[in-house]
Amino acid sequence: MNRLLRWTLLPLSALLIAPVYAAEDKKDEPKTPPKVAVDKKDEPKTPPKVPEKKDDPKTPPKVAVKKDDPKPIPSKVPDKKEAESKFIKAGEIAGELVHVEPSKNSIRVKVTISYSEFNKDAYKGLIQARIDLANARDFNARNSALNALAQHQRNLYSIKSIPKEVPVDAADECKVRMAQPKAAFDDMGNVKKLTAKELAALRGKDRLFDAEFSDLSPGQLIRVTLVKPKTTGTAPRTRDDIKLEDYKLQASRIVILTQPPAK
Repeated sequence: MNRLLRWTLLPLSALLIAPVYAAEDKKDEPKTPPKVAVDKKDEPKTPPKVPEKKDDPKTPPKVAVKKDDPKPIPSKVPDKKEAESKFIKAGEIAGELVHVEPSKNSIRVKVTISYSEFNKDAYKGLIQARIDLANARDFNARNSALNALAQHQRNLYSIKSIPKEVPVDAADECKVRMAQPKAAFDDMGNVKKLTAKELAALRGKDRLFDAEFSDLSPGQLIRVTLVKPKTTGTAPRTRDDIKLEDYKLQASRIVILTQPPAK
């Protein structure tokens, strides 16, 4: 009888305990938050897409031109710049004025030309000094070879100078200037001494004084600015096409530095 009751109560107790465990498992599960209604007015609005326009080449706007407006007249080149446009600067020479030819507007200037000359004896001594230096066995021999090497190196080239007369033709726009003003005389025939104010009035913008081609005389020390004409057209292809006039140097400016000593 007892055994029968035990076997009957066991299934009933299992049925009663199962819902309790199921209820406890439901309590441990996380609860999902309730859905909150969102007002559509608070939602951020996405901006509408604007269709991209292709970069079409736009023609510039037409500007209205008045027909009554006169056209600008091109300005003429000043006469002062005509000489600069015709010639190219080629350097300067300074020396003693030897001869003046007023009819041809030409002069001869004696200049000193310096040049270097190779010394063959110094070159041979330089080679021998290098050999002695390579064969030196003590301090004295090495020091002697070094001194000889330096001496022959200094004497390898010697500077020499020779005088030479250079003929120069004056250009059409050649200017003659003077470092000192022309001598002025008083009523008694004596040389007049100019004041500083008078000298300042006679000076030009280049701090020099006016002169003419007739003021040039032999014995003066002068400085000549040389120019050459600008060649026009294509370069010469053969020797026969070369024109000496295109390469001849001319004087565009002559400055009288000192007067010849009085005899």
